[in-house]
Amino acid sequence: MPGEAFSVIKFIRFFNFQAPKLMFEYEQKKFNERRVFLADSTVFDVFDYEFIQGNPDGALDRPFTIIITESMANKYFGDENPMGKELVVETQGRFEVTGVIKDLPPESHFIFDFLGSITSIPQIFGGQYPQTWIWNPCWTYVLLEKGVKPEQLAERFPEFHQSHYFDFPNQNITLHMQKLTDIHLHSNLVYEINQNSNITY
Repeated sequence: MPGEAFSVIKFIRFFNFQAPKLMFEYEQKKFNERRVFLADSTVFDVFDYEFIQGNPDGALDRPFTIIITESMANKYFGDENPMGKELVVETQGRFEVTGVIKDLPPESHFIFDFLGSITSIPQIFGGQYPQTWIWNPCWTYVLLEKGVKPEQLAERFPEFHQSHYFDFPNQNITLHMQKLTDIHLHSNLVYEINQNSNITY
């Protein structure tokens, strides 16, 4: 998208395996986890997470790398250094811990315990299926150039839609944008990334 949309500086996709929970395993410890996502490495260029161990630069560059929260580091590794250790994630593969971050505050719009590299998807799913535009089970965030209004980018959506979804004329696909600051209290969409609060309460 950055090459096609002049106003987009960065984009980040979040993917949740389309599963309510996944089994994580380290040695004899096994737990079902719900707050598990994959993301683009650009996530650390846009969102500010406090690293306790590791470095945001390159933390998710390689497939099957993952950052975890401080609580999860204690849960699985105790007093051990989690860096470089591998977590077995159900049938999805073995993920190397490349960073530990502070737990996210409960008022955050988006809370996760595990954030893996989205470059793992081709190896997890195989084939070309994840490369099609119709396969888009992700929440996508974009950072716009300073001074660019979201409406300016939205004006290009029909052209973008025609260029990339022409093979799927029978699919009811529309593109929309929403301000990040509006999501937590004002959003009520189907398939939200996390449960939101309501401004009336």
